Amino acid sequence: MRFGSFQILPLAENSSSQKLLQETLEEIVAAETLGFENVWLTEHHATAFGTCASPSVLAAAVAMRTQRVGIGFAVHVVPLHHPLRLAEEIALVDQLSQGRVLAGLGPGYAPFEFALYGVDIEERHERLWESVEILRKAWCREQFDHQGTFYNFHQASIMPRPLQRPHPPLAIAATSGDSVVRTARSSCRLLLLVERQKIPAHLAIYREAARCAGAAPGEIESNLRHTGILRNIYVATKEGEAREEVRAATAKLVRLRNRLAQSTPSQSELDSQLEQYLNQRVIFGPPAKVAEEIAALEAVGAGEVLCWFRWGDMGHVQVMQSMRLFAAEVMPNF
Repeated sequence: MRFGSFQILPLAENSSSQKLLQETLEEIVAAETLGFENVWLTEHHATAFGTCASPSVLAAAVAMRTQRVGIGFAVHVVPLHHPLRLAEEIALVDQLSQGRVLAGLGPGYAPFEFALYGVDIEERHERLWESVEILRKAWCREQFDHQGTFYNFHQASIMPRPLQRPHPPLAIAATSGDSVVRTARSSCRLLLLVERQKIPAHLAIYREAARCAGAAPGEIESNLRHTGILRNIYVATKEGEAREEVRAATAKLVRLRNRLAQSTPSQSELDSQLEQYLNQRVIFGPPAKVAEEIAALEAVGAGEVLCWFRWGDMGHVQVMQSMRLFAAEVMPNF
């Protein structure tokens, strides 16, 4: 089992972007010191839910402040990027970090972000997969041609190309069986955003789709061993303390997620969403309880838990305490 530190940069009402960025970098450096294998950076636009508008820029700062930890994207919202520019940025960070990049990609889901960039959200899946094809060509060939639905290139090339050969590992954010099948056929790793009960079925779908696509058994199992699962994590010595902090932070998260989706649920619907999120996506409590729930994820096939330590209005001091407890008393069990 691997552990990563997931960073979304949520902006609390009593904070500032400058303060948040400095605290985030401190948390990332601490993650490396504490023994986390990877840090994961995500992308959002024009929302306090997550203020990392450019994971590549933040990743470059991380590369300069760390030596060992993997630098993952979870994820770049691919349809909002020109694929050649994205290929260049990821390659540059891979060079800066001496080959530590994990290229996590996704189709996106927030309507207002697509409207902001003038991209049709209905095209997001096909844009993602065409861009995956272009990224691989750009990273692996000195020159390449491409004729597609959205992009056409003749004798295109990028500089620099990635340090890792043939290219950084590719992982796709998947929430449905169809997206898992497409990921398997493309020989990419999985980043699953689903409840624990659905994980075994999704891994079985991946295994069969990859087999039918002609992938070697060793490659299939290697990709599956790197399956990442995102979970909100809060570790405290007292469960009552943890419950109070987690509930307040998650209530804000749920409200902001609805704004992202341009949804206006009633208060009773918000309350129901809060309980569902707490039950399905949040792991909190004393170290022994948290370790038990992590073990349950491992048992159904999770290869890495992307630990989302900071969400809602969670403060830097709380996050650092939770991370230290997790590293000292949960991680040694795996």
